[in-house]
Amino acid sequence: MSAGLVTPEALNEAEWLRCSSHIFLQIDGWEYLYYQHRDRSVPKELWEGEDVFFRNQVAANPGYARFWSENETSFAEPFHSHVAGAFAKKDASPPDS
Repeated sequence: MSAGLVTPEALNEAEWLRCSSHIFLQIDGWEYLYYQHRDRSVPKELWEGEDVFFRNQVAANPGYARFWSENETSFAEPFHSHVAGAFAKKDASPPDS
């Protein structure tokens, strides 16, 4: 799993399928919390912590970018735009020096 997050291109097809299935479950959890937050069903602090966690995953792990490019159509609005915004922010960040 770790190799797939950091170097997804190094995985063979079967390994990538396992990794992307795991990422799908993670983003599905993010989506669930997103809608629970919108309905005020979870504490604000829980949502904020989880959202930061997943945004950090997007920023730090190329495997998330590959997953999103292959599977973004699996997620509906408004959550789709929320995640797309996290990728846009990552892409707009200056590269590490």
